[in-house]
Amino acid sequence: MPAPSPDSADRDVQSLPAGDTMPGPYPTNGHAVGGSAIYSGWSRVVPTQRSADGPIILDRLPAGEIRSAARRSVLTIVARRWKLIVLVVLACVAGSVAYVLIAPAKYQSSVQILVTPAEPDASLDGLRLIGGSEPTRAVQTAVALLNTQDVAVRTAEGLGDPYTPEAVEKAVTVTPRGQSYIVNVTAVAGTPDAAELLARTFARSALDLRNADVKAQAGLIAQSLKRSMIAAGGASDAQKAALARLDLLAATGDPTVSLAPTASMATSRAGIAPPLTVFLAFLFGVVLGVVLAMAWDAIRSRAGSDAQWE
Repeated sequence: MPAPSPDSADRDVQSLPAGDTMPGPYPTNGHAVGGSAIYSGWSRVVPTQRSADGPIILDRLPAGEIRSAARRSVLTIVARRWKLIVLVVLACVAGSVAYVLIAPAKYQSSVQILVTPAEPDASLDGLRLIGGSEPTRAVQTAVALLNTQDVAVRTAEGLGDPYTPEAVEKAVTVTPRGQSYIVNVTAVAGTPDAAELLARTFARSALDLRNADVKAQAGLIAQSLKRSMIAAGGASDAQKAALARLDLLAATGDPTVSLAPTASMATSRAGIAPPLTVFLAFLFGVVLGVVLAMAWDAIRSRAGSDAQWE
């Protein structure tokens, strides 16, 4: 039997309802071995590659049963694999609920440090006082001066066990507050009282160390200036004014940083709120479930059909 042309064979096949066999002496065997998928009015048929001395072997199945996953809509896959999606969502929600119930609660508290830039003064250059009229640069300078390892060590020593310098550095963050002359010292701990105590201790330790450093430097510069005045046999009015400022700083410390009048912010629970955690887990479960359903559907569709699509 000579093989008909592809066009004539396709027209003959397309005129048959799904489930019928190809007319002629050669029956169908239900196993397509190659070729391209063609939609007829009633079914999708897969003709094999033609040869002059062989039969035309067709796979005749309803289109919905052998439709490839790539051509299946997401809604169709969700409808077919909804049980898998529900299981994935339930697993994600259950995991988030268990995490909320089991994970220890964390609380955060913040203390504000006020930055007051100093006026430019050449006689005070060695003190590294915070200056400038731009809030961003001034506050960034304050963060660098206040957030040091020495502050963490002093905080740990002041609080005692179980705090260590490493634990303090991990639990405390020092950040600028927007376009303002405010530095936030935020601490995270297991209870609201512990969080507030840690934040206050860190802020006071930072200010104490900063004041001590300015006092020491101001005292050294004042002594040097006094020796110069003695060697010169007198002092100018400018030198006397500079010496007075240095003596004041040697007694009081850094005037550019201090605790804000409202130093403590409201203590709150750290991290994402439990209801939001569960809701985000639900959304993640839906997305993950749909992705897994599409992957599973593609695997099952490929394994469940002998058709090999081009």
